[in-house]
Amino acid sequence: MQIHVREWNPVTDHQEIYEPIAAAVITGGRVHLSHLNSVANRYIDRYLRFLDSASANGVAITTECYPYTAGMAGIASSLFDGWEKWPDERFARFRLPGGETLNRQTFADRHAEGGMVIVEIAKPEWVDACVAHPATQIASDGSWEHGETHPRVAGTHSRVLGHYVRERRLLTLESAIRKMTLLPALALQGAAPQLARKGRLQQGMDAELMVFDPETIADRATYEQPTLPPHGIDIVIVNGVIVVRNGKIVDGVTPGAAIRRTRGTSGPRPDATQP
Repeated sequence: MQIHVREWNPVTDHQEIYEPIAAAVITGGRVHLSHLNSVANRYIDRYLRFLDSASANGVAITTECYPYTAGMAGIASSLFDGWEKWPDERFARFRLPGGETLNRQTFADRHAEGGMVIVEIAKPEWVDACVAHPATQIASDGSWEHGETHPRVAGTHSRVLGHYVRERRLLTLESAIRKMTLLPALALQGAAPQLARKGRLQQGMDAELMVFDPETIADRATYEQPTLPPHGIDIVIVNGVIVVRNGKIVDGVTPGAAIRRTRGTSGPRPDATQP
């Protein structure tokens, strides 16, 4: 079961994080919490301790994060209910895909039109804590709607390798790669058996590789230009076919295949120590 943690309520004393842990305990199934960095906020360290404790007691619960302080959502989302009563300064946290910062009037105009909006939701140190934690995975949470998107779509993985590994040394290269490959595959392979062939560099697994320079890899995507490709990636192989060569997309090749969920199965508890 993959879920979002509901909004924190100070009256409930973190009931919002206890609920998914309890669901995993009661059902015996696996629970995955989506992008913890954007829901835990200032309580990220506390949430991570709760999840560590649950995992240490045999609860099958996992989570992931993306390396940005801003998220993206539909402006008509219930997340923003009651915006008419917000103080004026709150609207400065919002921008359109493409970079324009909003105010009360432009937010209202955009709300009437619909579409996506980018919103600042976290402090850098909260994101750092989630990215650096040994058990978290890295996932972009990226989407593309009518040409509007967030830099995490093009920049998540190269940002981790360039910013968090090389520049800041919050992660080792090996740990970062594991967070982006093996750990997500382990977490989801019970529901999607094809993932048992992903995230491993060994005989019999799907030939999906990226060749990059750890000394130069860097994200280039920005909020103004969110689709700029990363720097420092030479080759990408998907299902045994080269799709990026010398940093350029190879025209006319489409070897990707959909990964299908198997309904009614949750699979065994993921064991991050095994391939």
